[in-house]
Amino acid sequence: MEMAGTCLHTNNVPRLAGFYAGVLGVKADGNDVHAALEEARLAIWNPGDIDNDKFQTSQRFLTLMFEVEDVDKEYARLKNLDMEIEFTFPPTTQPWGVRAFGFQDPDGNNVNFLSPVDKDKR
Repeated sequence: MEMAGTCLHTNNVPRLAGFYAGVLGVKADGNDVHAALEEARLAIWNPGDIDNDKFQTSQRFLTLMFEVEDVDKEYARLKNLDMEIEFTFPPTTQPWGVRAFGFQDPDGNNVNFLSPVDKDKR
C-alpha cells in the first residue's frame, strides 16, 4: 500500500491552491471546488454543503511536512516572496535529526519544511 497524497479542506480553493503553488513552486490545476498540485501529491477541496457533523470541523490537527534540500535557502526564499506568510518558528536544528522551520497556510494548517541533518552536526 502506498499513500496517494493529502487533501486539504477549505472554503476557498483558489486562495489555498494559489498559496501552495507559490510556496512549493508547482502548478495548481483546478477550479473553485477542487484543485490538484500533482507534483506535491496535494489536493485542495471545498466539501461544500456536505451535511455531516463528523466531516465538518473547524479544528486543525495536522502538519504538512515537505523535505527540502536546504532549509535555510527555502526560508530566505519564502521570506522574499510577495506573499503574507505567518512563520511559526525559524530554521532550527531539532534533536531528532532534522533542521526545520514552520509556517501556517491561510486556513491555519501547519506546514514544516525540513532537511535531515548529519549526526555529526546535531
